[in-house]
Amino acid sequence: MRKISLLLAGMMPLFSFAGGFQSDMQGQQSLSIGGAFTAFGKGASTVFYNPGAMSFAKKSTATLGSTYVSTNTNYLSPYNGNVEADNPALIPFHAYLNYVLTENISVGIGINNPFNSDFKWADDWEGRFVAQEMKFKATYIQPTFSYKINDYFGIGGGLVYGTGSMNYNRAIPVEGVTPYGQEELKIKGTGYGFNLGLYYQFNDEGTLGLTYRSAVNFDMKNGDAAFSNIPSTFSDSIPSTAQFNTSIECPSVISAGFGYKFTKALTVTLQIDYATWSSFDSLNFIFPDQPHLDIRTGRNSKNSVCGRVGGQYSFTEDFDLRIGAAYDLASVPQDHLSPDLPESDKILLTAGAGYKFNKSFSGDITIGMENYFERKGSFSDANMSGSYKSSSVIAGIGLNYEF
Repeated sequence: MRKISLLLAGMMPLFSFAGGFQSDMQGQQSLSIGGAFTAFGKGASTVFYNPGAMSFAKKSTATLGSTYVSTNTNYLSPYNGNVEADNPALIPFHAYLNYVLTENISVGIGINNPFNSDFKWADDWEGRFVAQEMKFKATYIQPTFSYKINDYFGIGGGLVYGTGSMNYNRAIPVEGVTPYGQEELKIKGTGYGFNLGLYYQFNDEGTLGLTYRSAVNFDMKNGDAAFSNIPSTFSDSIPSTAQFNTSIECPSVISAGFGYKFTKALTVTLQIDYATWSSFDSLNFIFPDQPHLDIRTGRNSKNSVCGRVGGQYSFTEDFDLRIGAAYDLASVPQDHLSPDLPESDKILLTAGAGYKFNKSFSGDITIGMENYFERKGSFSDANMSGSYKSSSVIAGIGLNYEF
């Protein structure tokens, strides 16, 4: 039993999985202006960013796009120097349709990946007993309705059906094994939520936007846990396979934005986001048939704030240039910093362009970079401390059809 307790203790620190796996890349127009899109009110991606603005569209619009995100992460160990992660590229996608039913009513649907993360380290690195890889991906499907009350004010909302998947790999420090045991967890689940939006156009130049995207709790059942290279001394307590259950809550997000058209060509937007990561206060892995394998971890995540600013300059009716920036505060406390999600304060810088090929088709491109400031922290349960620093290169493309 003492050996089992030591094994479970070794598993505890892996789940410092916390705030910061939110992906802000759900539309190329939005990304290119730093995500400050709540009050921008244009394009089919308003289905996600502000349903209240959908009913202000003059024509129906469809958008399809994706973003390539390459992230480099380094861990500075107090013992072994610098270690570089081998993170796979993330490719979140988005598809939206905003269909104009009447002069005041629009309906639509959106599909995207608002939460997405994958951190991977070498199998034999010094933190292998904490995490070798942690991957989480959520896909949201959102049918949406919008009503324009008058020429100034619109409201909208939609239901969210989400699917989520998580993969986790780590080494197990068991005696009598060379080099070590191995554990792999895989699980999927579904969740539900909603999205609400208000859009106010107070004159020809100025707009306000307010949105609420609810938390989505992914209830995951009957996941597969595989244990390999386990010595026979553990065979009675550690099976080669087992099933487990868990739940992961993606937080609610409140966004408030302001947009102003300073000239016929220049529009500037500002936005504040508030994400309720504190609702993610624990992460528990329950093995119904092997309760001694249960893992229960407390969370100390805090709510976080992100500020955004962006601008668009229309050189002609067919060609727009955009720039944007965002500053996002970390939600993971310093004493829960772990290699499966080495989060810190970060800054996002983006630029992009839009071009209208004809009366129906247009395209958008975005380039950018995201810098995670170096942060020193520890995870006391694993007796692991050090500094983490990450940076990302971003490139995206989107195609739009107006009809």
